[in-house]
Amino acid sequence: MEIEFTFSCGHTKKHVKVTEDQNIYDVLNTLISEDSYLSKLNIFSLLCNGNAIEKTDTFKDKKISANDIICVICEEKNQEYKQEQKEPIKFQSIKKIINHAHVNLEDDDINAFIDRTFDVFQSLNDQYFLICAYSENYKNYSLICMEITQEQIMYLKNNAHDERVYTCCHYLDEKDNRDLVITGSYDKTIKIWELNNGFQLLYMKKPDYNFQENTYLLSEALLYFNDSLYLIASAYELKSSGYYLLYYNLKHLNQKNKLSNSKDNCNYLETFNTSDVPFIISANLGNIKIFDFEQKKLIKKFSDNNNSINYLSVVIQTYADKASLIATSSDGFLRIWDYNNPSIIIYKIQSYLNNWLIGLELIDNRFLLAGCADGSIKEFDLLKNYVAYTFPREDKEDPLFTLKYTQINGKNYLFSHSHKGLIELWQ
Repeated sequence: MEIEFTFSCGHTKKHVKVTEDQNIYDVLNTLISEDSYLSKLNIFSLLCNGNAIEKTDTFKDKKISANDIICVICEEKNQEYKQEQKEPIKFQSIKKIINHAHVNLEDDDINAFIDRTFDVFQSLNDQYFLICAYSENYKNYSLICMEITQEQIMYLKNNAHDERVYTCCHYLDEKDNRDLVITGSYDKTIKIWELNNGFQLLYMKKPDYNFQENTYLLSEALLYFNDSLYLIASAYELKSSGYYLLYYNLKHLNQKNKLSNSKDNCNYLETFNTSDVPFIISANLGNIKIFDFEQKKLIKKFSDNNNSINYLSVVIQTYADKASLIATSSDGFLRIWDYNNPSIIIYKIQSYLNNWLIGLELIDNRFLLAGCADGSIKEFDLLKNYVAYTFPREDKEDPLFTLKYTQINGKNYLFSHSHKGLIELWQ
């Protein structure tokens, strides 16, 4: 019986037919020896659908299906990497900064509160701030702005929201020279605050009046385009199980538009600019989408052909000398796509947990940090393609939602936010 599969290695992608009794390593070594570029490589790990392949495996043993992608983790033979001896940053001391920075989640709510629960940033006046929502009784949420180096609360806004806050993030409005904070809540409001004036409320937007009462807002972001500031929001309507990506021009708050006129489950929402054209990242159950905001249309979609996977945090970064999209996921894998060719997954790195990874942070363009369901932090080495280090936490029943890394005066700061509402400082 013949099996057809796709062999992907670095810049090379081949479609291959084999018999089910052939040894996988033998076949791949033959493919490599026939290719002038690949013959320079040394294989040290194989993955098929995220599962490791042993040297004794046959295609029949692994039950490889048609159109599966086999990823080869390799390095060039006899090449010395100057960076290879570089040690991962090891954060050793832990200090609890804030308790009750909480969203009080039920288990089935976790996917709606991803990577947006607090933020760390450098303000316009070059101070380093941490912002979050705080509540001791899971109602009457206050907003806190803390100066990091002094661990001093600079601004406090009491009763900012009536119900749990799931988005609290910073946006630098360079045009109007101000630091903005976006908050979203189960009270069905999105609020935008000017931090420079101590959380002065600038805008408040409730869902469109045509929405049902059981409509929830999931995540928000801001972007600047054509001399206007836009609010991007995702919403979920329980009655119709509909997920919507919406955008509002903040000069005309009553005008609501659907992005690409489609329904999208959105766990993670972010914006970025390329040559002054804004783009939107929407990560969700089954895929990651990139929208061109100027053209108001979908331009890229990244997936792993599994609609049960939630993609929980995303970065776009140069990897293996090419633009890449890297994402954490609910199945414990770190996935790396070729950004210019979304059909190609360059690597899938297993965290050995078979449970979700979240809160992606990049250090030195090489190490990626991700929070885990067991409360630990995994540090991935993108040069060697493996988990380089694990930072354990005492409470294994307290998953991590968000990680934020910053460097101040040569010192490394890492902040984490957990399911139980702890914001901790790692140094």
